[in-house]
Amino acid sequence: MKKRFYRFAWNCCKRCKNGIDQLQQLFSDSRLDPWRCAECGSTEVAYQAWLDGNTDRFLSGPNDRDDLWCDVCMENTSQVRESELMRNTVEPWWEQQTTDKQREAVTGLRADDYDDFQDYCHIWWNRQSNDEKIRLWRQARQTEETISD
Repeated sequence: MKKRFYRFAWNCCKRCKNGIDQLQQLFSDSRLDPWRCAECGSTEVAYQAWLDGNTDRFLSGPNDRDDLWCDVCMENTSQVRESELMRNTVEPWWEQQTTDKQREAVTGLRADDYDDFQDYCHIWWNRQSNDEKIRLWRQARQTEETISD
């Protein structure tokens, strides 16, 4: 009987810990500005950390965030905050590196149909979520890599 009680108590503790971890994740600042792979923009990133073997308590992480893993790229990459990726990579790509032909393909708008095509493209772009902008940027990069190969 005592053994069953300890097993029951242990399982309850594990469930409570998982619940607390989920609440921390839900209300953390990382949710608002998550880490992303600098190469592909994915949020499926990881780093190695040391945990206490008896309590699963976090002890320490890496000193730098340069040698980290991306599950999409399937290799070690660097990670950046989403805000940094948007500011330094995705937005400059849209503003400076896309042609009218590429913008037509991305937006579905036709340059011949609008006098202010660039303005309409910017309006369309600004209505997209960060996830959608990153997806479009990643898709364009993959297309460019396929063409150059």
